[in-house]
Amino acid sequence: MQWVYAIDAGGSTMRGAAAGRPDAFRESSLVAARGGQNAPIAWGDKALGIYGREPEDVRILRAVKDGVPADIDLLARWIKRLYGEADRKTVRKTGVLLALSPAARPDVRDALERRVIEEGVPGVGLVRSDLACAIGAGADVLEPRCTMIVDVGDGHMTASLIAGGRVARSETLPFGMARADERLMAALREKLGCAVGPHTARALRHELGAVKSMSGDTVSVKPVFDFASSLPRNREIPAELVQGCVNEVVNALLDLLARVTAFAPAALAADLTEHGMILAGGGAHLFGLDMRIREALGVDATTAEAPEECVIRGMWKILNSRDLTAALVTDVMEESRR
Repeated sequence: MQWVYAIDAGGSTMRGAAAGRPDAFRESSLVAARGGQNAPIAWGDKALGIYGREPEDVRILRAVKDGVPADIDLLARWIKRLYGEADRKTVRKTGVLLALSPAARPDVRDALERRVIEEGVPGVGLVRSDLACAIGAGADVLEPRCTMIVDVGDGHMTASLIAGGRVARSETLPFGMARADERLMAALREKLGCAVGPHTARALRHELGAVKSMSGDTVSVKPVFDFASSLPRNREIPAELVQGCVNEVVNALLDLLARVTAFAPAALAADLTEHGMILAGGGAHLFGLDMRIREALGVDATTAEAPEECVIRGMWKILNSRDLTAALVTDVMEESRR
């Protein structure tokens, strides 16, 4: 099987690469459908625009949730759409590589492979997203030296120790930085008597979220729905409130990192002490996260270049490397096995 396309199918954004194009496409993984109907009315970024504003008869569906396939049929259809859009001149017997979270169960992976094949994609290969992420961050995962990659995503967070092309230890939390948005929406209702939608909550996290405190009087003015007046208003949102919600998620991440490093074999622990860990995923942009990790664990942490792109960059490198393909691609299903 010749691998020509790759898709990061484990996040809130579906990213794709083709053999000659590392950034072939990027779309939200959301889908909008009429209530009680299976026919989507909007895919990807169009569905994202509806999210939080959907009419009563429209529901938002998630093909991926918490980093793992949530609706196998919907995800298979998504993959077929992206596979077809990547290059309309698809040559028969070219396949697609999928990056999936290590938290995805074997039965889910098998079912997804079968459904993608049923959708008409000639072949499917799977790659662990933590391995792809490490490659995209610049690590040589085939060498014996240990690499610790920390993928801080919106929907999940994974920490993995990798050496010699194998994962020595890995753990995943079934939530990510988007949980801070959920906590913030609840806190605004409880403490300020107002409500915001998911887009505004996310904007506040990006603007005011930080591990290290800002000035005590730092605020951001955002449109809210005020419960007291039952009218929309502009309201000052204090940074302290946002940071409290963010730090709840950061503390869970620190606990995850402590568990993974505590059980590292002695040789890998020595590598980790010397070389530190790499932060990837969109959450790696969080101000002060690297400093907080150093303070809590005594291990250096560096943020990868364009951390939110690490998985798909790694998949693109796998597409273009026979050694990486041979070592890392698993669970291949071809058309002849249907």
